[in-house]
Amino acid sequence: MLQHFRLLEPVFDAMPDIVFFVKDAQARYALVNRALASRCGLKDKLGLLGKTDEEVFPQRWPHLYRAGPVDHRAGSPMIDQLELHLYPARQPGRCMTSKQPLHDARGAVVGLAGISRDLRTKGRIRLTAGSRLSSSIFKPTLYSR
Repeated sequence: MLQHFRLLEPVFDAMPDIVFFVKDAQARYALVNRALASRCGLKDKLGLLGKTDEEVFPQRWPHLYRAGPVDHRAGSPMIDQLELHLYPARQPGRCMTSKQPLHDARGAVVGLAGISRDLRTKGRIRLTAGSRLSSSIFKPTLYSR
């Protein structure tokens, strides 16, 4: 399944206001885009791969980055949730986030994919958060059995 997401990697890397990630069943980053690496203060995406939120974010932040309202073990998605995120220079800011559990052919949850859209635009809050983008990426048919 990860190879399918890798096809989209250049698209997500080209969007500086979009964070995209895929985590494995142990909540380790398996695929990330440049925007997420930048927000974490890294020059290279490879520095995030294999790490969990607890290893990446300051002690007071990891609970905000875990699956959140998504119970990925139960397979419940989260669509367009307002979340607190870190921006470049590790400053907090708001994003509209969607997360989708990923299933194998037997229906077992094998990971989690997420996308977050920056709500800031030149110092102002963006009122629409790209719901069409997240809903088109996370169509249940893409990840169903």
